[in-house]
Amino acid sequence: LIKTHIDPQATFQLIEDNALVTTGTAFDLPVAELRRDQRRSTYDALVHAYALKNAKVLALGLLVHDIEINFAGATLPEAKRLENELRHILHLHSEPQGALQACMDFLDTYSPPAEKGAIP
Repeated sequence: LIKTHIDPQATFQLIEDNALVTTGTAFDLPVAELRRDQRRSTYDALVHAYALKNAKVLALGLLVHDIEINFAGATLPEAKRLENELRHILHLHSEPQGALQACMDFLDTYSPPAEKGAIP
C-alpha cells in the first residue's frame, strides 16, 4: 500500500518492542497517528489519511479490516485465505525484514476478489 500508492521511496524499519521512534513516520504503534483502534485497521487509517480511492486498494482494505478488527477470526472467506497465505509466508522466513519484504511482494501481485465483484 505505502510503496505503491503513498510513497514509492518509503523504506521500512522494524523496531523492538518499547523502542522510541526517532526518525521517519511511525505507524501501527500505540502512539502513532496512523494506527489501528477498535473500529479501524492501520490500513484503514492509511487509506483515510491519504484519501486513496483505487478499487484494488479499497477491496484489499475490506479484507485487511476483517483480519485485523475481527479478533475472533476473519469472517469473509477470502480474508481467511489471505490471512492463511500471509501466515504461511511469515512461517517461511526466520528473519523479520525478509518476512516483511516477502509479504509486500505477495501483496503487490495479489488481486482481491472484490475487484472482480466477489466481496459485497
